Amino acid sequence: MVFDVRILAPVAGAIGFLSSILLFVLLTRTPRTDNAGSEKMRSIAQEIRSGAMTFLKAQLARVGIFILIVGAIVGFVFGPWLALTFVLGAVASILIGWFGLMVSTRANVRTAEAARTSGRRAALRVSLNSAASIGLFISSIGLIFLGAIFYFFEAAHDHFTMMVAGFSLGASSVALFSRLGGGIFATAADMGSDMAGKVESGIAEDDARNPGVIADQVGDNVSGIAGMSADIFESFVGAMVAAVILASYLSAKVIQTQFGGVDENLMVGLPLFLGTIGLAASLFAILVANFLGRYSSARVVLVIEILALIGFLGTTAALLISGGYTLNIFYAVAIGTVGGFLIGKTIYIYMTTRPSRQVAEAGKSGPVTNFMSGLAAGFESATLPLLILAIAIIASYLCAGLFGISLTSIGMLATVATTIALDAYGPIADNASGIAEMASLDSEVRKITGELDDLGNRTATVGKGFSVAAAAMTSVTFFIAFQEALRSKGSVTGNLSDPKCLAGIFIGALIVLFISSAIMKSVARAAVKVVAEIRRQFREIPGLLNGTGTPDNNRCTEISAEAALKEMNIPVIVAVAAPIVVGKLLGPEALGGFLVGSIVTGVAIGLFMTNSGGIWAAARKRIESGEMAGERRGSKTHQAAMLGDSVGDPLKDTAGPALNILIKLMAIISFLIVPLI
Repeated sequence: MVFDVRILAPVAGAIGFLSSILLFVLLTRTPRTDNAGSEKMRSIAQEIRSGAMTFLKAQLARVGIFILIVGAIVGFVFGPWLALTFVLGAVASILIGWFGLMVSTRANVRTAEAARTSGRRAALRVSLNSAASIGLFISSIGLIFLGAIFYFFEAAHDHFTMMVAGFSLGASSVALFSRLGGGIFATAADMGSDMAGKVESGIAEDDARNPGVIADQVGDNVSGIAGMSADIFESFVGAMVAAVILASYLSAKVIQTQFGGVDENLMVGLPLFLGTIGLAASLFAILVANFLGRYSSARVVLVIEILALIGFLGTTAALLISGGYTLNIFYAVAIGTVGGFLIGKTIYIYMTTRPSRQVAEAGKSGPVTNFMSGLAAGFESATLPLLILAIAIIASYLCAGLFGISLTSIGMLATVATTIALDAYGPIADNASGIAEMASLDSEVRKITGELDDLGNRTATVGKGFSVAAAAMTSVTFFIAFQEALRSKGSVTGNLSDPKCLAGIFIGALIVLFISSAIMKSVARAAVKVVAEIRRQFREIPGLLNGTGTPDNNRCTEISAEAALKEMNIPVIVAVAAPIVVGKLLGPEALGGFLVGSIVTGVAIGLFMTNSGGIWAAARKRIESGEMAGERRGSKTHQAAMLGDSVGDPLKDTAGPALNILIKLMAIISFLIVPLI
């Protein structure tokens, strides 16, 4: 073998890990902790940090019980080694969420302070480097853990493919809890704060008089940082694991025919090696951006994608030349890299150009036309990403067969450190803008943080939409692995005229719809409680709206946390149980159809929800920035835009992002239970 991924992946991960820690250390020293803003700024930041960590601990208590129960069941059914990797995946996901909160709740006040003392460029540098620290940490942890599993178990264990699937299952399970819990918390606090504060009372979005503002800022961290980090981590890990499994199932004859006699062991280790190239490209681009002092998100992404493609081309040639040189593998990976870039670009266009402007203009006739225009733009925005996915699947199959499809998903996610950095930048900038507003910093500083927040909203929405698209490719790979596993035991599915398969397709679609409904109901119930509490405080606390009273911020945080912890259980239980019930009761034919129905429905609805929510938010920002002549804050058009944004919040921050985890989790479980059906 030309390389040993068992050594290379952990070493590359260790370098990325150290780089991440270095960026975090630099963050805590610029400025030093005891000088990070005024006393009021530090007090606000401490409230946010305390609320975020308190919620994380309460959530982990629930998640810990789930891990113990499921881990015991997995150990009983599949053996202790798979239970071990399941727990390792869960622990890695928990560690990533904790580190993300550690960084973001320190970066927010430092970004605001940098804007106050040094201007826009310095604030952008602090926030993006902090987000980059999170991105590098996540991709590094994935390579370290998977590399270690390869090192200890690949050659010594007969059920290696099941073990790596167990690691992905653990990561996906915690990610679903984190996304749902954090998303319900964030959206309930955000909607409650907006409805009772901005819409009803006419005060600014982050006005310190609003008792829900701190809870809203806490929600940005527990959802946009901890939840998002766990979400993209399991996508990154899932893409590599699915490719490893598929390479293991494909016979030596198939691999030799497709790739000209390549070593099977090389193909199994290739996904991790491609992940190390993506990490190297991301790290290099982050260093160059710091050296040159240029932080344009579009330029950074383009540079990273080009570097990754060069790395993929060079290493593919070097690794495969000894086993029958072919560029088919590079072509498949490149399709994913280019396809992922195009998907992100199309979503960004909808946030920044004519579609969001049309939604803002539609609000001149009232909230109904704003809603209708936003829905139309959301549906339309999902069409191009779906078309790109369809083309990518066909093109990658023509290049490298079924294994090529799995490589395409890795091509999309190999530079995940950058994807996470741009996604995590959004909540950090949002928090910085909120702190600047609540601390009553001067108008020029608030203008800077507002511009950073506007950019962050767009990049975060692009990240969410990209995650759904990447989840589609990973889920398709797991579906192919599911089919190969069935073939290995003598079963074949895929006959669409089979009534069980047809029924399974509809059941898969209805599960996605049911869980989406459950999530939206959960958010609505929680938001109602937050609105009622804010109204009560405005009514009962003397002088609160006049600025002489003091709000009880902790109560809104507690209400949001209680609702999130209570409401996240049912969707998770349904997601875990549905494929098992379908597979056991109706058989593999129905389970195959179930996966098709859930993947297609989940991706389409997920893209629609994340994009439409982002478009509504962008439309509101256009009015607030003064871009629309004759419109201003508080006008009827602005009120319509705020209502549209409030409707879009649970779509883009909770339900939409949760679906990409949902479809992968159900695909992983379906693969694991093949021996049982």
